[in-house]
Amino acid sequence: MAVFIGLTGTFGSGKGVFSELVKKWCREKRRAFAFFSLSNEVREECAKQGKTLERANLRAVANATRRIEGAGVFAKRVLQKALKEKKAQVIVIDSVRALGEAEELRNALGDKFVLVAVDAPIEARFERVKERARA
Repeated sequence: MAVFIGLTGTFGSGKGVFSELVKKWCREKRRAFAFFSLSNEVREECAKQGKTLERANLRAVANATRRIEGAGVFAKRVLQKALKEKKAQVIVIDSVRALGEAEELRNALGDKFVLVAVDAPIEARFERVKERARA
């Protein structure tokens, strides 16, 4: 079974940079790598509901979906996809935002799961978020 690395942290903190470093390490060590994002699951749910991908909509859809389907719903969805990755030895799961998501991953994966928190100074985060030019 693969090792699962969950990433949590503030917007623009460097979670993507961390993920790229893990991916590079996997290439160097000839380990198969896979990446999943809970935020992408939220974006998919938002699009399915016909809503624009603005932060307010994303937050509202995520919270409503968690209320209806449980706090770990997006982690469950990602896990269904991640567990199909039979060749991956290292799997990064980005954007773990809710305690229920972390608990879902820990309960399902046990000691094969580690949660890493990433942060950076607010000035650096602000510049990174501006550069993304997302809604």
